[in-house]
Amino acid sequence: MLRTPAEPFRVAFVTGVTPTKWARIWRERHPEILLELVPIESDDQRTCLDDGRADACLLRLPVDQETLSVIPLYEEVQYVVAPADHAFEAADSVTLADLEAENIVSGSGRAAVDLVATGIGIALMPQSISRMLSRRDVISRPVSDGPVTRIALAWRSADENAAIEDFVGIVRGRTSASSRGARDGEPGDAQRAEVAAKAARVAKAAAKNAAKNAKKSASAVAAKKSGSGRAKSSGSARKRRS
Repeated sequence: MLRTPAEPFRVAFVTGVTPTKWARIWRERHPEILLELVPIESDDQRTCLDDGRADACLLRLPVDQETLSVIPLYEEVQYVVAPADHAFEAADSVTLADLEAENIVSGSGRAAVDLVATGIGIALMPQSISRMLSRRDVISRPVSDGPVTRIALAWRSADENAAIEDFVGIVRGRTSASSRGARDGEPGDAQRAEVAAKAARVAKAAAKNAAKNAKKSASAVAAKKSGSGRAKSSGSARKRRS
């Protein structure tokens, strides 16, 4: 049993991460367990685990990993956000060298985009955040040689349990059968089906080889009989001539 229905499973996520798909799969597999999604700021991604507000967190690396289990998931390209009339508007992408003469405002959230819109400078942020905060008075372009941001799933190592294992499986794309098998230490339906299919293929191949060998043996016997018959006929013919 994962946990009682009275105990919700809480997953925090930083701005820009979209856990909707994973949450939907969780609810399909565990309708009896409430999944609570808790939006947080990046500055709070470690403390929400330490103080127990979340059982797991979809966060941005780096993070202090002491006492945590962390699984990297994917990477995001860095984007620059600039005023709509900026020279970057004509470019498909920019480089770090292009940014050297620019005034870079601090932060990577809505407040930073508000400042960019006034023309005070530019801002750097992960692609997902730049898209989420997109508006008509600013533009965003990828920084081709900029650093990437890594998104990861983290949880307290001391809290390893069936719910955590199942959510990890969902995030990694495992099926419900394979997740159960991994948790219980026994093959799930998917693994059993794969083993059965492999056994069937082996049996089919063995039967095919056996039929082929039998056919060869029958051909060999027939050829031997045919050769023996020809030899007898030849002998009889010689006797008649003599």
